[in-house]
Amino acid sequence: MRIRGKLLCSFLIITILPILLLFGTIRAIYQVQMEDGVNLMEPASSVTSLFSNPVQFMNQMTEEIYEDMIEDLDRNACHLENEQQLEKYNTRLQWKYSFLVIKKEEKYQYIGKKESFLKIESRIPTKEQWKVLADSGSYVGGENAFIIKRHSVTFSDGKKGYFYVVTMIDGLLSAIRSIAVQFVVSFLAIILFTACLLMLWIYSGIVRPINILKNATHKMRDGELDFSIEAKGKDEIGMLCQDFEEMRLRLKESTEMRLRYEQEMRELVSNISHDLKTPLTAIEGYTEGILDGVAATPEKQEKYLRTIYKKAKEMAMLVDELSTSSKIENGIVPYNIRYVNINDYFEDCVEEIEIDLGLQGIRLQYQNELEKNIRVAMDPEQLKRVINNIIGNAVKYLGEQQGCILIHLVDEQKLPKNIDYIEQKKEKKRQEKESERKQGVIYQNT
Repeated sequence: MRIRGKLLCSFLIITILPILLLFGTIRAIYQVQMEDGVNLMEPASSVTSLFSNPVQFMNQMTEEIYEDMIEDLDRNACHLENEQQLEKYNTRLQWKYSFLVIKKEEKYQYIGKKESFLKIESRIPTKEQWKVLADSGSYVGGENAFIIKRHSVTFSDGKKGYFYVVTMIDGLLSAIRSIAVQFVVSFLAIILFTACLLMLWIYSGIVRPINILKNATHKMRDGELDFSIEAKGKDEIGMLCQDFEEMRLRLKESTEMRLRYEQEMRELVSNISHDLKTPLTAIEGYTEGILDGVAATPEKQEKYLRTIYKKAKEMAMLVDELSTSSKIENGIVPYNIRYVNINDYFEDCVEEIEIDLGLQGIRLQYQNELEKNIRVAMDPEQLKRVINNIIGNAVKYLGEQQGCILIHLVDEQKLPKNIDYIEQKKEKKRQEKESERKQGVIYQNT
């Protein structure tokens, strides 16, 4: 999930999840209160009335029991004097913080909760006051406020009376306050839980990968590249981890190549330095021989001079190789491309190479099957370096043998494409080489 989606989910979680959890908590508290016998909560409409008109809400709590008593006591007057039946009604009312009072003429026959009744007895409305009050419920304020309902009944002996349903507001309010405290605590707990949930989600999805990248940058800063970054997820952070891992791999490969190149350059410089000592020693020795008069005859002097010339050429080649390696290292190898007559170019090269090979006792053969005026785009100096390198390898692998090197120029486009013909040519050349080898002649084809 992308960061934008995570932010949207966070917004939805912050707004919707606490509401759902609070609703579930309210229902749980309601169930607990039902089990504990408080039973203050009714359907959602009653909950609304609790905040808009709490007195009306408290009055409605006993409405169902009140209607049942009216129906029962009007039909069965004998229940007005049945202690067990009255206790049943009073028990139901106690769940509503209420109690039952039965009055026959001017005498109270039954009082469901005497302690509470004694507190409000003097404040129960009189007959004259009831004329302006509603029998279905009236609020009496002051200390120990209560709500009272009245209904007239006729006893089995024909005498008139009333039954009262009294709801003590103080006790009910303390219960409501307790429930309100539970709601507040539950709401705070839900908010805390939601915040912790979001923090864990954001930490695992954003902060943790960023910390991984931070540690990776510190390792790379210190030159450590032997580690890996696991890219989890396909969001922006996951894509960044993938790109960072790819960068680390490329940097590691580049570093390893640089180290190998530096090692090769050190070996090259070391080899060239070692190789330079041999011709320098030879030049020094032969020069001293001439100066000291060891080479007394003209033939011997010419031999010494040719050897000095040969060693000087070797040193020039080594220095040129070192210079070229340095230019390659710095990326400043210049190329001077121009059109050159290939026949004239190779004739000059062969003429120059033939002199050096002749000093070493190696024969050079040159065959050219190209047309005379062919011009090729090339860098003459760089190509000459390649030819000298190939010839140098050929001389190196000849060893002490007095062999022959063949330079053969052929137009590749004019070669036959028939595979059988090519295989036959290869076999013929192999046989020729085998025959010449037996005769002590070695060819190096270029």
